[in-house]
Amino acid sequence: FAEEDNFVAQVGNNKYTTLAAAIAAVTDSTPTTITLLKDCNTYNSANTVTDLQKSLLRSGVIISAGQNITLDLKGHKITGGTTDDDKSEQSRDTTNNGITTNYANQFNAVIDNSGDLNIIDSIGGGIITSYEGIRYYKTSNNYAPMQTTIWNHSGATMVLSGGTYQSDRAGYVLRNNGTMTINSGVTVKYLGSHEIHSSTILNGYND
Repeated sequence: FAEEDNFVAQVGNNKYTTLAAAIAAVTDSTPTTITLLKDCNTYNSANTVTDLQKSLLRSGVIISAGQNITLDLKGHKITGGTTDDDKSEQSRDTTNNGITTNYANQFNAVIDNSGDLNIIDSIGGGIITSYEGIRYYKTSNNYAPMQTTIWNHSGATMVLSGGTYQSDRAGYVLRNNGTMTINSGVTVKYLGSHEIHSSTILNGYND
């Protein structure tokens, strides 16, 4: 029973301990359903500034071009962002020392889609949320965390047919550069208080 408790997602009869592993198991364009089995996070842990540089590009899960995935939240919650250790490590680096400039003003997505993705919630109550985004917007004296809960890239297709999508950080809840359909029953909300560079939906801006 203890081993069974470790599984986060299921594809057919196969179970996986991370959502990323379940997505990686989809190796072609065959329509595939991934079902969440429990709440999970997509934290990308890093212990040093050098490691943070490597992890800045992605700290969520990635659906690649050519994948055709239906993700069933099944009442569970996906939380993305960074750990407190990561946040503290970078927040000390207020002069951009050791982190190249091109990493500033960037966004981290909890779910980063370049393929075909349909998100459903078969039993209701499912949530995808960002927390303490690992990307930082450079202000006069520090870096403010920026986060995108869902990023749908140019050429990608996404259909949201269930779930709640939310963020409490500066950035966007949904960022769309491809084709996105939001059906009835979907909730999109911003929970934070960042008045600058924050909105629920960004549609059609630079990818």
